[in-house]
Amino acid sequence: MDNRTVIFYESKWSNEAKRNVHVEVGVAIFHQFGVDYEEFENGPGMFSVAIIETPDGQVKMVRADMIRFTVKP
Repeated sequence: MDNRTVIFYESKWSNEAKRNVHVEVGVAIFHQFGVDYEEFENGPGMFSVAIIETPDGQVKMVRADMIRFTVKP
């Protein structure tokens, strides 16, 4: 199976837009989807993540809505 390339984003506050906007961070290799959670007062909230590898070898879990697959040539 060949790995696919993705562009990943992070959410940052924009004073101009007066809201959070997605800002492109870089390119990475997608490995697979997974699940993460965040604790709330009434229990955990689950969400999907993409497990990606950046060009410098770091492995990151990025929310699934914060990646975009690039088109294969």
